Amino acid sequence: AFYLVKDSAKVGRYLRGLIPQNYRDESLRLLSEIGDIWDSFFRGQLILALIIGIGTGLMMTVLGVRNAAMLGLVAGILEFIPNFGPTIAAIPAILLALVWGSSTFTTLDNFWFGMIVAGAYVLIQWFENNLVVPRIIGRSVNLHAVVVLVGAIAGALLGGILGVLLAAPTIATVRILARYAYRKVSDLDPF
Repeated sequence: AFYLVKDSAKVGRYLRGLIPQNYRDESLRLLSEIGDIWDSFFRGQLILALIIGIGTGLMMTVLGVRNAAMLGLVAGILEFIPNFGPTIAAIPAILLALVWGSSTFTTLDNFWFGMIVAGAYVLIQWFENNLVVPRIIGRSVNLHAVVVLVGAIAGALLGGILGVLLAAPTIATVRILARYAYRKVSDLDPF
């Protein structure tokens, strides 16, 4: 539906019977802003998943964890679940390290190698949370990390995994709608 917003003539024809003429321009602008939020969020999530997936795969390859490419793929896919996905992605890697050990550091005990792999995932998450996420996702939805975390918890309670995934853009959408409503009621320019 948001891709229709890019072609305002199509949306205008569609809204002609639904929205009074004097509200159509504002409606189109509001839909465009909401569409931009969702578009940039999904683009940011894809970029983030690629960065983390490739980075995790490379890190696990360097450490000598078996099935490193698959672990990178799992980390990239689970990156779509904010805050909880990376933790879930670390579990199979740590288990593989504890059971099979390293193909690179063969003299290292499996327990200590498992701790090194856990530390590597903590390092990847630090890199992601402090350098990558603020630049990619933070700019796309313009929300503070605490707001996203609280929203993810509420989303998990209300909608499960899908609720967690869609928490950030939903909060950003509600913020746009609330700002619009407040400015409209206050007789200010809504945009």
